[in-house]
Amino acid sequence: RRKAKLVIAGAVRHADDQRVLDALKRQAVGMDGVEFLVSAPRHEIMALLQTASVGLHTMRLEHFGIAVVEFMAASLVVVAHASGGPLLDIVGTSGERGFLATDARDYAAKLSSIIEMDASSRRKIGENARAFVAERFSDSAFGRTFVSALAVLLNPARPPAA
Repeated sequence: RRKAKLVIAGAVRHADDQRVLDALKRQAVGMDGVEFLVSAPRHEIMALLQTASVGLHTMRLEHFGIAVVEFMAASLVVVAHASGGPLLDIVGTSGERGFLATDARDYAAKLSSIIEMDASSRRKIGENARAFVAERFSDSAFGRTFVSALAVLLNPARPPAA
């Protein structure tokens, strides 16, 4: 059985972010298996996504959640906050593409269930997640939606293509 490792990755944008990061680092002192990857270059984030199993996103009321989409594109099993874009547009509530949580206990329960899940179930959720974001958020999906919307604007008498 592999030992779990938590990598907290993100950017420090301003003094408030730095204070939060400093507090997290103080809490993590002495904890085995906790690492911080702060303001890392894109290639390091991509390498992390290639080796990770779970993508954990805790922001409440995220308007969209591009990091969640990136986790899903990397076939990770996602646990995101049950609000905003992850709830309404990305992860959904079925558990087929990932999981949603509302508080620390709920996140812990979801992570525990993912860790205990057999590898084929985790793989299936990751595959579902990747297929969903490829269908919904890829460049080609954007192009189809944009062209369809543009066609309606340029020719309002014609119904939009399906």
